[in-house]
Amino acid sequence: MLNTVTLITERLRRSLLFQDVEDRDLRTVAGKCTLTSYDRDAGIFQQGDPCTQIFIVDRGQVKIVFQDEDGREVIIELIDAGQAFGGGVLHFPAQPATARAMEPSTVISLSREHYDDFLRTYPAITLRLLKMLGQRHYTMLQGHALVGTRVERRMAYMLLKIAGTCGESIQDGSRITLALSRQDLANFSGTTLETAIRTISRFTHENLVRTEPGGHLVLLNERRLRKIAQAG
Repeated sequence: MLNTVTLITERLRRSLLFQDVEDRDLRTVAGKCTLTSYDRDAGIFQQGDPCTQIFIVDRGQVKIVFQDEDGREVIIELIDAGQAFGGGVLHFPAQPATARAMEPSTVISLSREHYDDFLRTYPAITLRLLKMLGQRHYTMLQGHALVGTRVERRMAYMLLKIAGTCGESIQDGSRITLALSRQDLANFSGTTLETAIRTISRFTHENLVRTEPGGHLVLLNERRLRKIAQAG
């Protein structure tokens, strides 16, 4: 059985962030990391928590959830395996949103102090992080631009975005491998549960999507969904 340091070293090695890092240095970093398992919907950190650690998804998916003053929750991002997340990556003083496991997941964490030391040794990692976070911020701005638009447009955009992160091609479309509850769909689209249910029912009736057992969705007509997402 692999010891913890060796296991974390192998897991870090799979991330694009740590390509070209010397094995000795990667093992040193791994020795300062913690590997934690989370059940579906378990909290990793809460909005407002101090940013004392850096987090990297090892396995599974993590959702970033923003809670407004009225207590309404909106899922603003989905973090895939190998990606860093949390306000500490950009040295925020506090977490701007909450992180929860979208499915059973494992997460690697590292103190911000050791993270800073690592970046000084490998400045190329900083560039990779900036590219990763820049792309993430770009898609978040696109999603934010849809606030206040028709819920069908927001739902179509969200489904395409999730399929792009965790979708697989099948004979009649693209299957989202992540199990999504109707509440998940509502939180992703920034709408109520009832409206999310009606919208998915409409998409199903129009043969745009199909629901499979276990909460999996199949996008049957991505071209049409893209037109809906881009409609004014």
